[in-house]
Amino acid sequence: MITVYGCPQTRSTRVVWALEEIGAPYDYVYVDLAKGEQKKSPLIDVNPYGAVPALKDDDVALWESAAIVAYLGDKFPHSGITPPADRLALRGAYLQWAFFAAVEVERHVATIANHTLFLPEAKRAPGVVPLAKEGFERCAATLAQHLANRKFLVGEHFTGVDILTSSILNWARSMKLTTGPRLDAYAKEMASRPAFQRARDKEQKAKEARG
Repeated sequence: MITVYGCPQTRSTRVVWALEEIGAPYDYVYVDLAKGEQKKSPLIDVNPYGAVPALKDDDVALWESAAIVAYLGDKFPHSGITPPADRLALRGAYLQWAFFAAVEVERHVATIANHTLFLPEAKRAPGVVPLAKEGFERCAATLAQHLANRKFLVGEHFTGVDILTSSILNWARSMKLTTGPRLDAYAKEMASRPAFQRARDKEQKAKEARG
């Protein structure tokens, strides 16, 4: 049985979303980040870095949302979440955009969030924020150009890279970063998928059940 360790409004929603798209059974374990549970068992036994998401699948232990989503797509090939290896060009495009989302796009959003919201004020470096905004704008322009005449980032169908990218874009939009009309529409459409709604509800109910 697959077990996901997560917390609402974090990267773990991407993993739950993928599982809901696939329709695979799984257990969800809510991790209270405010209480530091990410640094304790059972999560720390799965992810030594001490962060969500983490996934346990029998003898397999994984962390990093992009890696987990790709793994789930390979485990459940019927889902189409990850293009199969025998479709090399499509697989290559998937990996390209997945790495772009995780390494480039999210890096800039996280930098802005850290130095405006999350870090203690004494540790913030306001000077990096304008540079991060410029970097994000370049990324957004690249995505918008690619999606100008496409519904999805890779191929003709929804894949895990749409999960990764749209979740980052929605995070950026929540921070009032400019994404432009095409990316706004794309992010909203991906977030309207029933599987995303189920994933968000699943995590929220798990949190509420803990009180």
